[in-house]
Amino acid sequence: MEASIYNRLLDISTVIHIISKVLAIYVVHRHSPTNMDSFPLFILNVMIWNLAGNVFGALIHMYPLFPDDCFRADGLASVFVQSERISHFLYALVVVCVGNCALASVFAFPYRYLVFVHPRLVSNIKRRWCSVLCAVAHACMTASILYVYTYLIIPFDDYAFRGERPPRKGVFCFQTRGWIKYFIGAFGAVVMSGLVAVVISSAVLLRRHLESMSHIYSACTLDLHRKYFRYLLVITAVPVVFCEIPILIAFLCAFYSEFEYSKEVFTSCAVVIYNHGTLFSAVTIITFRPYYRSVSRMVHGLFIKCRHGNRVFVSK
Repeated sequence: MEASIYNRLLDISTVIHIISKVLAIYVVHRHSPTNMDSFPLFILNVMIWNLAGNVFGALIHMYPLFPDDCFRADGLASVFVQSERISHFLYALVVVCVGNCALASVFAFPYRYLVFVHPRLVSNIKRRWCSVLCAVAHACMTASILYVYTYLIIPFDDYAFRGERPPRKGVFCFQTRGWIKYFIGAFGAVVMSGLVAVVISSAVLLRRHLESMSHIYSACTLDLHRKYFRYLLVITAVPVVFCEIPILIAFLCAFYSEFEYSKEVFTSCAVVIYNHGTLFSAVTIITFRPYYRSVSRMVHGLFIKCRHGNRVFVSK
């Protein structure tokens, strides 16, 4: 993908995403039913990490210079940032947000499984301890990413380019050759695959539990649980399909950049990852009736105010 097309797609995606994400965060925070317990917090966790990633991603568009293990900082960073260290810093922030967004999308299914299967255990655990557990998980993810990232940094002047040396401006590189490259690539693939496996296994176990308890629950309760399960399945499938799997593919392309078409695959995955937040916001609101009704009332009220304002203006 050409750099100009790539950057324009990311610019458009960022504008649309930030607007839709802020609206979705407001709706989930203010209009979640009380019977959802702590589940909206898991949705907000995914959305906030995703929003932060897009904000930092708006500052720096990482255009790959494969087969060299280097990137060029495009976007706003190309205008205001001249330092190689700042480019690394912004890129590290984007990677941290992307990794934590993928981790946050995994929390929902195990939580709902525990709520259904072990409700007493969940009721005995205070919400703040759940928050602490999630915070510790995010801290571990952040520390792991930053440790590996700083280990791989190599100055531009020390990097041995395979072809002609590109212009210095905005270029930052990584030392990922040798056995360490394949080890980190394999380890990252295992971690992302593990996150996807947790979601799938939790979904299967929760589905089996609902089927096994169909003779105990009332028809109304069972129908409510099934609706929550379908909603959970839909909003979890979006991050898995449009975030975690593209992250895994982009990660492998970055660490095995000598493969043919790795640049094209990486940039395509980056565009999908940038846009998945917008899709996640839309699916979250459209597929859950209370959220959809809240947005409908907001749009209807705004339309009435605009129409009333036009009438007043015309009468004057």
